[in-house]
Amino acid sequence: LDLTRQVAELASLAEVGLRIARAPLEVYELAETAYQEAARVAATDFFQLGTFDGDTYRTLLWVRDGERQPNQAFRMPPGQEGLVGWVRQTGSPLLVSDFAAERERLPATPSYDAADPPSSAIFVPLLAGDEVLGVMVIQSRRRSAFGDHQLRLLIILANAVASSVALARLRARIEFRTLQLALIKEISRHLTSLQPLPDLLTQVARLISHTLRYPAVRLFEAVGGSLVLRADSSGQSESRAKDTVGGTQAVDQAMEQGQTVLLPARDEGGRPRVEGTEGMDASRLAVPLKVEDRVLGVLEIESRDEFPEEHVALAETLAAHLAIAVLEAHNFSQQQEEAWITTVLVEVARHAARPGDAMEALQAVLQLTT
Repeated sequence: LDLTRQVAELASLAEVGLRIARAPLEVYELAETAYQEAARVAATDFFQLGTFDGDTYRTLLWVRDGERQPNQAFRMPPGQEGLVGWVRQTGSPLLVSDFAAERERLPATPSYDAADPPSSAIFVPLLAGDEVLGVMVIQSRRRSAFGDHQLRLLIILANAVASSVALARLRARIEFRTLQLALIKEISRHLTSLQPLPDLLTQVARLISHTLRYPAVRLFEAVGGSLVLRADSSGQSESRAKDTVGGTQAVDQAMEQGQTVLLPARDEGGRPRVEGTEGMDASRLAVPLKVEDRVLGVLEIESRDEFPEEHVALAETLAAHLAIAVLEAHNFSQQQEEAWITTVLVEVARHAARPGDAMEALQAVLQLTT
């Protein structure tokens, strides 16, 4: 009987591996496949699969009480990583039969903050070599809902998922690098063209939004100590007209601090910060257009999801290019103004020095000055 069960289990695991291998190399699709396969092994009323990005844990699929939850990103400051952080640090799976009874023996303090937390759980790392890419978690309100059998099967499932996630990440990184180079090249081409600054900034904002699929990209110019909206790819700018003075919280902070500001869609209390352009919660990235210690403007990007580190780095690179372009436009405008003033002064002097009727000379000077 045991041999028959083991053979059936191996055949089932082979099918699981095949289905994971056939899943599209896209992390959200992989998470969906992993959820379906985990449901064959254990109850998945509580299920979570997420990956690590620096000190941030991002969920790819989150189910609570059988209902899908919006994906979120959680900061993991040192000393507050919880059980997910422990799994990341050790690369070890964890089976909890009863949170209440085992609380003193747990390797870390659970970070679940609901009024009615689960009673048992399995935490399994997504391992790719020595790197922990993420974690898969299933939980239950029943005590001792999971055993060693489910733990073993989920470890095998997680290993298969981890390999596909690693490949998906690699492919996405290559695609993003290619896209990044093409975007920088195209923006550089626009920046070297001779056209008015507002038109240039509008083209750049639309190009960034279209290429990176952001719902809104805005460019602000610093004028007399205030920020003036010069370009908005969404065409809305939160019902504000073009050339409106003032920006969002992220924009104002980036201007004041002269540093990149990243505001998640929700604050620490889980409340939405500001509604996005499309009527949904939105994360905001604001990067100052800075030359040395001088802030010439701010690039603001709105996203439905949290910003990966490579997108932040790309935004900072683009902001540096834009800052040079804005500075050159300012210098060119100033030179034009100085040349015009010089021309006017020469003409005024010429008319004032002309012999004849003094009133006629004064009238000419007034007309030139106007």
